[in-house]
This record gives sequence, C-alpha cells and structure tokens, in this order.
Amino acid sequence: MNQFVIILSTMITAIYQVNQMQLTLSTFDSIISWTCDLEDEDKVLRLVTTEDISVPVMIELRRAGIISSVMQIFITENQNS
Repeated sequence: MNQFVIILSTMITAIYQVNQMQLTLSTFDSIISWTCDLEDEDKVLRLVTTEDISVPVMIELRRAGIISSVMQIFITENQNS
C-alpha cells in the first residue's frame, strides 16, 4: 500500500493555532502521523497519510484560521504491507 508524505508550509503565529491544528488534523482518518516544525521559517507541517488529502487539509486548516500551502507531495511504498 502506498503512503503519501505531504509537506505544507503554514502561517502559524500563536500557540493556540497549534491546538487548532491538532483538533483539525484529528478529524482525518487517513492521517497516520504528523509533525510541525515551528522553528522552521515556513512552519513546516509534515503529514504521512494513506491518500492525498492535501486540498481538504488546507481547506479545513483555513476554516480553523491557519493558512497553509503545499510545498511537496511524495508517494512512498509502505514496507510493512
């Protein structure tokens, strides 16, 4: 089974937005894991998913007050399947 690694830049400026992001991402069943590098200039959000959900994630993050844009999407072969 393929996995998608979706890299987004975000415009997170406050800690409450991290909480909003966590709540928003928890609504997506296809997310396997995620990390956000708040020390990076682009506040990079990295998602590992079972499908390409980049557009729905950006829409939902925007609804939560977080602007984001896709930087890169990688498709990888899951070695455990």
